[in-house]
Amino acid sequence: MVNGIEAKDRGLPSGADDGSLARFRSRETPVSTSSPGTRTVRSAGALAGDAIRLLGGLHDNLTALYDKIDSLTVTNRSLQDQLARSEIAIARLVRRLHVGEVVAPQVAANATLQRENQELRAQISELLVDFDAYRARDEARRSGKRGLMQAQGTFASRAERKKFEALFDRAFYLETYRDVAKAGMDPVHHYLEYGFSEGRFPHPLFDTRYYLATYEDVRRSGVNPFLQFVRQGESEGRNPNAWLDVSWYAANNPDIAQSGLAPFAHYAKIGALEARDPGPAFHAGTYFCKHPQIRKGETDPLAHWLHTESRKMASPA
Repeated sequence: MVNGIEAKDRGLPSGADDGSLARFRSRETPVSTSSPGTRTVRSAGALAGDAIRLLGGLHDNLTALYDKIDSLTVTNRSLQDQLARSEIAIARLVRRLHVGEVVAPQVAANATLQRENQELRAQISELLVDFDAYRARDEARRSGKRGLMQAQGTFASRAERKKFEALFDRAFYLETYRDVAKAGMDPVHHYLEYGFSEGRFPHPLFDTRYYLATYEDVRRSGVNPFLQFVRQGESEGRNPNAWLDVSWYAANNPDIAQSGLAPFAHYAKIGALEARDPGPAFHAGTYFCKHPQIRKGETDPLAHWLHTESRKMASPA
């Protein structure tokens, strides 16, 4: 039996028995035992604090997770942008490769056409030389002036004739042009009257066709090209062929001045046998290496090129 004071303190009706008190106690705050024989009663406020702290930790973790997701999203966008730029670059390279595959053959074809065009131009120049020369000869014959061609090669003085004949290579002319030797004609007379209009060489290093094709004023004047070269052409810096540059040769061989020879005569008599370069585009040493059948000191490499190898290839290099 619970006394009235205890029942009142417990919020029970007066006269409550021990059973009622026991049932009331069963509804009190649970107890936890931290160790045998010890009871610790936790209040609802403490449990609520624990719950709040737990929720706070979960919120912090969730916030960090969202931040990580945002960071990964930014990184993903950056990678996508880089990928897009890479795809554009690859597409451009593919287009360039395709263009190269298409254009390269066209470029090669154009280069071939340009070479053929240059060859045709050279042939046309030679035909023009032949046409002008033969036309002059034909006009001379029709007018009955058989000596017109010879008059065009008339020497201004004995000294000029002597200089001309000193440079004119009679042996070479007769050996190269057997028809002249067979006819028993004087080589100088033949060249002055016929040979120059036929594009023949008066000297191994003087290319008549080249000279007339290169110097149009000489071609149109009708004067004998080799005589014009001997008379004034060399002093004007005109070259006897495409590889012997008289101005370059004189500038790169200062000993020429002491020899008393003009560049053409010096190279023909001295420079060629010493394997000197006749011009910037012809290297004698390299030529001898490529053609071991000829010997330095015995063969003029440029003359060998002009009369042998030039028929096989376009350049001595």
